[in-house]
Amino acid sequence: MFTDLGPSELITGVSIPRDPFPPARTGMAFEELKRAAQTFPTVSAGTVVRVDDPDADDPAIEEARVGLANVADVPLHVPDAEDAVEGTSLDDDALDAAAEAATAAADPSPEMHADEEWKDELAGEYTRRSLRTAYTRATND
Repeated sequence: MFTDLGPSELITGVSIPRDPFPPARTGMAFEELKRAAQTFPTVSAGTVVRVDDPDADDPAIEEARVGLANVADVPLHVPDAEDAVEGTSLDDDALDAAAEAATAAADPSPEMHADEEWKDELAGEYTRRSLRTAYTRATND
């Protein structure tokens, strides 16, 4: 990893603008499968969604972000999963499409507790769970 820090400099904080995701219309979630507290997760999914009107009967997702960990050699940003849910009210078809996109993006290595096929399935399922939770939080349900 490379930074612009000098030998005697220290990072004391990071500021990330919240403009794209105002708190009143945003929900976030992080879901993971861990076998034990002292282990790395088998798979994890982090999502954030912004809805158009949280008080509407069926709020539409204006913007989404989907990230996965432990299903490839590096953490994954999954824009196809985001595209699958943006513009929808997160119905089952949108969730299925997002899960399929996450599964397609995953390129896992086998490990002691999970082979590649199962980790592919988990990538889709944990994307689905995380999106559902984030949407619920964004709509204040």
